[in-house]
Amino acid sequence: MADGLPSAVAAERLVAAWLERWPGRPVTLVQVSARLYAGLVEHLRPRLLKLAAFPGPFPGFRERIRAGLDDGGTLVAGGRTLADGSVEPTLFLNLDPAARLLQDAAPSGPLLAVLRSEDGDLPAPGPAHLVLRLDPDPQDD
Repeated sequence: MADGLPSAVAAERLVAAWLERWPGRPVTLVQVSARLYAGLVEHLRPRLLKLAAFPGPFPGFRERIRAGLDDGGTLVAGGRTLADGSVEPTLFLNLDPAARLLQDAAPSGPLLAVLRSEDGDLPAPGPAHLVLRLDPDPQDD
């Protein structure tokens, strides 16, 4: 549970916060404790797959996806540019905090990167990055 919430509710709230605040920003970093990671990802992926594609254009979107993959990330949802120029909401896991995708400060398109807090130091986000953190409820320890 995140903040005392079941993983499904935490995923739903995370997506709502992201949709409200994301437009025009670079990739959104989601930092989550290792204890909450699997449950969040289990519910986050299907929630993102239900979203409609975002109308483009998003210059450099394909290059960002390729960079994320080249830097060892795992693409688990989205990542495609459709024929009409819209792009699917995209979810990356297993990115190294130093990955180029996470260092890019340009608006990215609908990209989420979930990092376990134990994955190392998070990159220092630029002022344009949106960083969402989910930590365990201290009472659950």
